[in-house]
Amino acid sequence: MTRPALPPPGSHVHFVGIGGIGMSGLARMLHEMGYRVSGSDSSDSPLLGELRAAGIEVFSGHDAANLAIRPDLLVRTSAVTSTNPEVAGAEATGIPVMRRAEFLGAMTDLKTTIAVAGTHGKSTTSSMLTSALRHLGLDPSYAVGAILHETGTNAELGAGELMVVEADEYDRSFLALHPAHIIITNAEYDHPDIFDSPADYEAVFVEFARQMRPGGTLVIRGDDEGAAAVLQNLITTKNPLPRSGEGRVRDNPRSGEGRVRDNLRTFGLREGLDWTVTPGNGSWQFRGPGGATETVSLQVPGLHNALNALAVVAMLDALGVSFADACRAVEAFTGIGRRFEIKGEQDGVLVIDDYAHHPTEVEATLKTALATYPDRRLWAVFQPHTYSRTAALLDEFAAAFALAPNRVLLDVYGAREVNDGSVTDEDMRRIAGEGGQRAKDVASATSLLAGQVDPGDVVLTMGAGDITNLGPRLLERLESWS
Repeated sequence: MTRPALPPPGSHVHFVGIGGIGMSGLARMLHEMGYRVSGSDSSDSPLLGELRAAGIEVFSGHDAANLAIRPDLLVRTSAVTSTNPEVAGAEATGIPVMRRAEFLGAMTDLKTTIAVAGTHGKSTTSSMLTSALRHLGLDPSYAVGAILHETGTNAELGAGELMVVEADEYDRSFLALHPAHIIITNAEYDHPDIFDSPADYEAVFVEFARQMRPGGTLVIRGDDEGAAAVLQNLITTKNPLPRSGEGRVRDNPRSGEGRVRDNLRTFGLREGLDWTVTPGNGSWQFRGPGGATETVSLQVPGLHNALNALAVVAMLDALGVSFADACRAVEAFTGIGRRFEIKGEQDGVLVIDDYAHHPTEVEATLKTALATYPDRRLWAVFQPHTYSRTAALLDEFAAAFALAPNRVLLDVYGAREVNDGSVTDEDMRRIAGEGGQRAKDVASATSLLAGQVDPGDVVLTMGAGDITNLGPRLLERLESWS
């Protein structure tokens, strides 16, 4: 994917959709680099207030008049179309327009970039890698999809040579990147509105991996079905990955995949991969090439997070960090927003929020909650995200949600979609399951839970929509009643 270069520092860049977490982070980074930055979003928000406080000119609402001071470049999110008045105004007057993905690609050309991709875990893994590099004193730049607890932001310009970015497969956006190194956490079919089939979905990961720069390292999950298909494609096709300067090929009996290039490292649970993890006594046992082991105690719970940490350790090893130092660095990670995030406790009711919106993520989050709070009654509150995903993965959603002993299902959060009839009320009853309760929206779910929870209960909210507002509202309701 061809993209223009960034204009020189001091130029004026205008962001349409600046209120999104990804766009706001890039805007702050550019501001730190000495650019004049402005932007607009459909409505005001606390995040826009933070940008104003940082010295960035922000408009509430989209209007061609926002371009009165002519910018040198306009950057738009993929959700903003050419009919947006600012985009249309820029195109009519010859102002260059760049998609966010293209702009991120241009930003990453300025540093040695590590891109983290995958259906699940890319926000946590990219944030954990950022945290580890910070604790190793390498001061990376980063642009990820969630707020790091330790920094209070999702994007920052560091003084070091490395940059960490979250690489999103939606709309094939990550094909705008040409990173030095890549982590692929997994590749499980998603975004049916974009990808016609699992094969189509896996193919875009193959294409992305081939865009890694010569001499880089690919760290990939070796026992995930989709990632394994990507790996097999890379191994068996001609020139699957850019070679290092020597173009060496080595035999790796641990990988179980035959001959692989020296810039490929596998990780997972299965014995025989380069890097593996097994449960320990309240911790995790990481095993690296040659059989070396380290005991790792993470501050974030769940097997899925242990796998995320293992991927980070494998990448740090490729960067020359010792096994022991890499393990200590991932132990310092304290988490990110909306990933098993404790929102508070009121009258003995603990509220946790999570971004889980794919069946595998719902299952992993529920298993983590049940294991973490085995003696407390769990309420799982789930809001499906997009009609296309709900329809395509209906059976998987029903099976995953059934793990919860007490279930509340909200209506689908359509986001960019409207229901074309592909998701029926009977479908929603199947997901809710026998004994599951239904609530139309956040307000009605809040009222339902407020009337049924007891001291000692745990309420877990899951989804990528406005369900994130439910936890704080429930806590406020319980406080007002105490």
